[in-house]
Amino acid sequence: AKNAIATPPKTAVEAHIILVDNSGSNRQIAEALKRGAGYLHAVCGQIAGDATLAMIFFSDHCDGELLMQEADYTSPGKEGENVLRASIDQIQGASGGDEPEAIECAMLRACELDFGHIAKDKRYLYLVSDQVAHGMGYNGSDSGCPDQKDWKKSLKKVHDTYGSFQVVASGQDRETFALQKQFIAKDRLQYDLMDLATGALSHDERCRLVTNALLLFVARNRGFQTVSTFLMILVEKWLAEPQYGSNTLPKARQQIKDFCQYLEVDDKKKAELLEQIFAGVDSGK
Repeated sequence: AKNAIATPPKTAVEAHIILVDNSGSNRQIAEALKRGAGYLHAVCGQIAGDATLAMIFFSDHCDGELLMQEADYTSPGKEGENVLRASIDQIQGASGGDEPEAIECAMLRACELDFGHIAKDKRYLYLVSDQVAHGMGYNGSDSGCPDQKDWKKSLKKVHDTYGSFQVVASGQDRETFALQKQFIAKDRLQYDLMDLATGALSHDERCRLVTNALLLFVARNRGFQTVSTFLMILVEKWLAEPQYGSNTLPKARQQIKDFCQYLEVDDKKKAELLEQIFAGVDSGK
């Protein structure tokens, strides 16, 4: 286990950093990501073989030593997967205190990391949360950041440090989701804020999808061809391990279609991609 993020492996040309809300309200989502760490690492190895991956599990200041818990950079391959699994096993669930979480401080921590030789445009930051940072306008219990960190300054630091920042909204509250839109520039909202919150997904479905939502962003950051490869891997997995019995194929088709809305291509290109992905399935192969 390596529970302090050090420096990227020399062989890596990209760094993908994942911030995971580890508070009480997002506990089951965080646990789903922890259970799926091996799968996350393995698929990253398939679609981003020259990248390195690190994770920061955060909650709120009242959690003391559990506020920030880390899993160090790992590279594709069995050894890296074993290190990530061992590191994730050390991550403890936290509480969270008031409703907003210390996202303002988690973003700053992500900007303090040592990226070594990896250029800014090859650094990618992802946030998975059902909440907002302190001071973002939550209409309820917001005790503020005791370290007096401003979320807007933290967000600016993210943009100064990373090539891209993408958010997976993992909750189910529409008002909170509306506030989460502040994390993303208006012209990027339709692409960089993954909405698992306001549709018809059940909580169990969100838990199943969250790891793949992250992987879609990882794939998209690599280019359209990588997206195609990832979605084919995903459909094969879903059909090999059907979660919905005889309804698995229609569910898979709908979810892939939903994922495609986050691709920066026209509708014709999306339709062609869907046809390509399901061609073998529809022909009975």
